[in-house]
Amino acid sequence: MVSYYSAKGASAPRRSRSASVRRSDPENVPVTPISYYERESRRRNRALRDELRGAEASGLLDLAVQRGHSWDTIGIATALHALAIKVRDQSTSSQEILRDQRWQRLCSLSFARLVEGEARNLANVAWSLANILERDMPFQSHLAELVIQRAEELKTQEISNLMWSAATLRFHHAPMISSLLSESTKQIGLFSSQDAANTLWAIASLALSRESSAFSSLLGSALNHVNEFKPQECANSIWALANLAFNDTELIRGIAFRAVEILTEFRNQNLSNFIWAFAKLGHKDEETTVKVLELSRERLMTFSPQDLTTTVWSLATMEHRDDDFLKLAVMELRQRAQLKPLHPQHMSNTFWSLAVLSYPDTPMFEFLCDSMRFRIKEFKPQEIANFIWSMAITGYKSPGALSFMLPWVEEIVHEFSCQSTANFVWSYAKLGLDDFKVIRLIESAATRKLHSFSEQDLSTTLWAFGTMLHRNDHFLEDWIEVVSKHLQRASLKPQHASNILWALASMIFYDAPFYTALTHGIQKSMKSFAPQDLACSIWACATVVHRDPSFTDLVADQAAAQLRQFDAQSVGNTLWGAAYLKTSVVKLYDALRLMLDDSTLCCYNEKVLAMVTRALMTEPEKVEESWELFQQLQRLDVNPGISALSLYLHRSRHLQPSL
Repeated sequence: MVSYYSAKGASAPRRSRSASVRRSDPENVPVTPISYYERESRRRNRALRDELRGAEASGLLDLAVQRGHSWDTIGIATALHALAIKVRDQSTSSQEILRDQRWQRLCSLSFARLVEGEARNLANVAWSLANILERDMPFQSHLAELVIQRAEELKTQEISNLMWSAATLRFHHAPMISSLLSESTKQIGLFSSQDAANTLWAIASLALSRESSAFSSLLGSALNHVNEFKPQECANSIWALANLAFNDTELIRGIAFRAVEILTEFRNQNLSNFIWAFAKLGHKDEETTVKVLELSRERLMTFSPQDLTTTVWSLATMEHRDDDFLKLAVMELRQRAQLKPLHPQHMSNTFWSLAVLSYPDTPMFEFLCDSMRFRIKEFKPQEIANFIWSMAITGYKSPGALSFMLPWVEEIVHEFSCQSTANFVWSYAKLGLDDFKVIRLIESAATRKLHSFSEQDLSTTLWAFGTMLHRNDHFLEDWIEVVSKHLQRASLKPQHASNILWALASMIFYDAPFYTALTHGIQKSMKSFAPQDLACSIWACATVVHRDPSFTDLVADQAAAQLRQFDAQSVGNTLWGAAYLKTSVVKLYDALRLMLDDSTLCCYNEKVLAMVTRALMTEPEKVEESWELFQQLQRLDVNPGISALSLYLHRSRHLQPSL
């Protein structure tokens, strides 16, 4: 007689060595017989399973109260599993079950019987609790201790189910996780594609280390099984890599290739998660991206708002602009919002994405700003920061949105992260806003976080205060102390350094030791400075009269080589600053004269012409060239402006009266 376990392909329960064994024909495979009582128990459990599957959730809970005391551990696990399936299939909700006192009775029965039966029952119970979202800590801890004790009895699917359950419930039980990962390494050769994908997903969800041997083994297993992946496994695996910021190019390409093969089988959420992972990883695969978008476009009407916004966000992050897709996605979002207001995250992500992609859709901007007021109290700090940043980038300044956004910011400003604080104040300045109360509030929030600010946050925040001409010496002293510590570790990036110099000069704040440290620190990276960085740096030093000949000449030398790439304002700032600081790099003036043709001069405004004129007059050897410039402007009938004319008149009256 073949046993129940052999028929099911499962491992037999542990037996004493004295148990009698007979051989089954024709393969002479030893089979462990089971007793009448065990057979009867299994018969009852199969009957119970059929009964539970046909019952509604309420009826199932009634059965648990009435007959649960007579169920063994398999029967209880079966009841839990049946309820979990109903939640997963959305025939009932986890909230309804968790609020029901009868559920508590079933949990108590399960808790008492956990120590009985096979190890796989632990995995079954954990899976059921995760689907129902039962987070009872004593129950979870008790189950975890039993898993540790019986980890060696678990099979691969049970290991992956336990990992998945822990991740779903955010249950960080380090000893249990360690035991499961250790066992997964031992059995890695037996892992299926689903086991590997689910365990990778769990590791990412629990934010575990990607340096472990278990993680490496799972990557290998996933790569070996990638051609067997189903849509969910493709989405889960690449999502895990994205969350762990682990750019395994070979596995990513394998998943992408497999995904294209079975793309039509992907659910909408799989599609949006897949493209999101591509964006998060910075993986460039134009062919796969286009195919995912083509299928997404066909299904847009069935996408949820989250799927829509996730896809649009991904395109923005990848800098992949598809106007046809964006037009349809935005239209669909607006239609959905007519039925139910968009979630704050969806609003801010959509606005941010359109801003990044420079996609002009003023009606959508207006719609998002109008919609914001209905859910303003639900906006988190990052969503507020992204929203106002998008307004600044697009130039869509909505007084209505700002009127109800700013009072909410006053309430939650101290909850802002460092980056959100910096982005908010940058946007506030970029929009030309100057409410002193709001500025001081942001400054206070920034002061508390200064020591945690990144280099970019420090630069962005100071640039904003410089733009708003808001000077608070106490804040600046604290700020300089923090940046000085950064300078001791490494020099600043060119854009950050130039923004800092420009902002301090705009506020007329001069700290000689700090300026010296900053300008000395960036000299080695001067070749990587962009035209605007060079112009801002030399203008700032001239404005506060920071004389450092080596720095001045280095900037002037780099500017001379790139001057044709400078915009008009940068040309004026650079020439004026270099001349004021008395640069010895004469070729800067030569480069200027070579580029001052008629078409260029016609594009210069009065301010730039005044700066250029002053620069040429400051250098004794170039005074004559300043008069040649005057004659050129006369010939072109270009008004040099009152400032430039004043310079010429002063020169002719006091320094060259013969003229």
